[in-house]
Amino acid sequence: MSTIEEQLNKLREETLASLKKISTENEKEMQNLRVSVLGKKGSLTEILKGMKDVSADMRPIIGKHVNEARDVLTAAFEESAKLLEEQKVANQLASESVDVTLPGRKISAGNRHVLSQTSEET
Repeated sequence: MSTIEEQLNKLREETLASLKKISTENEKEMQNLRVSVLGKKGSLTEILKGMKDVSADMRPIIGKHVNEARDVLTAAFEESAKLLEEQKVANQLASESVDVTLPGRKISAGNRHVLSQTSEET
């Protein structure tokens, strides 16, 4: 294997392991990891800069590995984001639940009109 393929495998394994370690409640930490791996100045982009040193006959093979790694990591981040969103919705529903079996609140009929009260006092 070339060094780029080794770097890709290492990056994929480390990122997936880090993604599993991140708690599902920490959305910001997950976003930071996503940017540090897939972002414009991320680890994957740094590995792609090494493609210029690869021979022309190896570029399609390396490119295939890079695309596979990107697809796997993107899918993993999307799955984590989906799980995080589902958990947020479940927590919100649990905290905002309404017991429909409770009796309703009695609606007050109001007060007598001020003029009626005044005329009755005299």
